[in-house]
Amino acid sequence: MTPFVSKKHPWGSLFSWFNLGAVFAINGRVIGLDLFDCPETMEKFLPKLVRSYALDTIDRYVPDPEPAQKSEVQEFLPAVSGAQTEVFKAAGEGEDVRLSGKGIDSAAGVIESMEN
Repeated sequence: MTPFVSKKHPWGSLFSWFNLGAVFAINGRVIGLDLFDCPETMEKFLPKLVRSYALDTIDRYVPDPEPAQKSEVQEFLPAVSGAQTEVFKAAGEGEDVRLSGKGIDSAAGVIESMEN
């Protein structure tokens, strides 16, 4: 699933674009981060994202998993922020942004505006 965000700044510091987000963990391991430009965007996409991550738990079932630790999240965020980025023209509107680095393999769709 590719989250879409409104493009407010030229590509640069990843976290400077976003106002809020959510980190997701399965079986005590951080597996995802979704960032949003404003509460309305998060409200629109978060239910679908939660369902998507919930489906991922089916293949990764572990009885009585340990919860993710704050320290793991604190290590994950700098890894995402420091990931190598590549920007490509999207097949449709906007750009596709790929992030890669130590433990990071991700993508995002970036567009100027979003129609409801």
